[in-house]
Amino acid sequence: MAWIHHLSLHFPIALSFVLAAFGIYTLKRDEDSLWTALVWGSRFAFLTTSIAAISGLLAARELWTEDGPYVLIHHRNLGLLVWACAGAAFAGLEWGRYEGEKKAMKFGALAWIAVSVAVLGAGHWGGWGIHHDVLPWDVEDPGVRIERRG
Repeated sequence: MAWIHHLSLHFPIALSFVLAAFGIYTLKRDEDSLWTALVWGSRFAFLTTSIAAISGLLAARELWTEDGPYVLIHHRNLGLLVWACAGAAFAGLEWGRYEGEKKAMKFGALAWIAVSVAVLGAGHWGGWGIHHDVLPWDVEDPGVRIERRG
């Protein structure tokens, strides 16, 4: 199941940064076509973020315990924060669109900034856990290397 997580996580990472920038642009321009694009982008981003989060949880050796390597604990907790913030952004934009609540839509647009900040943390810990051996500085082995099956 880990391969699904590794395959599915990079696109939502990039999309969260794009939506954060696009959300700021949409707030500034305040055009219906931009809001529509932001809503559709948020739908797709929440879907792909959900796939990455669920596959990561299913691949985890220690799903809800705090006994595993600290690298994975931080990665899991920040990954769940990413998913929750993406859900809040998605919900704010959807609710605002259907109820005509501009404040909710503004909240949804700005929430993508929070998603992007949380992605930085989750990506850092996940990347360190998997790619610690290629970093240009000396770090300890976090003990989470996933063995490849032949």
